Amino acid sequence: MFKPLRSFTLIELLIVLIILFIMVFTFYTLENYGHSQLMRAQRRTKVQNELALATEHMSKYVQQTTGNINNPGIVTTGANLQVRVDFNQTPGNLVDDGWVNYALDTVDPHVLKVDCIGAACSFGTGHGETAEELSNKIVNFVVTINNVNSVDIDLRGRYNPAATVDNYKNPEVEMNTQVICNSQSTN
Repeated sequence: MFKPLRSFTLIELLIVLIILFIMVFTFYTLENYGHSQLMRAQRRTKVQNELALATEHMSKYVQQTTGNINNPGIVTTGANLQVRVDFNQTPGNLVDDGWVNYALDTVDPHVLKVDCIGAACSFGTGHGETAEELSNKIVNFVVTINNVNSVDIDLRGRYNPAATVDNYKNPEVEMNTQVICNSQSTN
């Protein structure tokens, strides 16, 4: 007698194919989601690092500012911050101090530049007047002088500042800090 042959029916084969398709689709979706989250985190971190560097740079010089009521050590005009710094350590003499200037670039308004004006300037290359780019991801730069010897610095940036906000492809980061002026009056 003949033994009956065991084989898959067409329905069983279709069920296996559907299960495989669901598994592949699920793994593809998870991998794609993970990739987009990684890309978002990397871009967000890049913007945060640039804003942190700019904030740290400004905080350092705002804390070192010198001045008095007649000759303020901090001046703001629009999106521009000027800080008087005593680079050559002569506290009584404000005339020989240098000015550290933070401003958005006139050509590219997303670039925050810093330059130092005065013979005593000692950051950057250390050879007198210098200029450098702190960040090229700025969307908003606001500085507010408080009457209690402190300065509020608000920066907002995007991975691509010229494009609109997209939480995954173009995340936006905001950084706010208040810096206490150690040795000058902001009045």
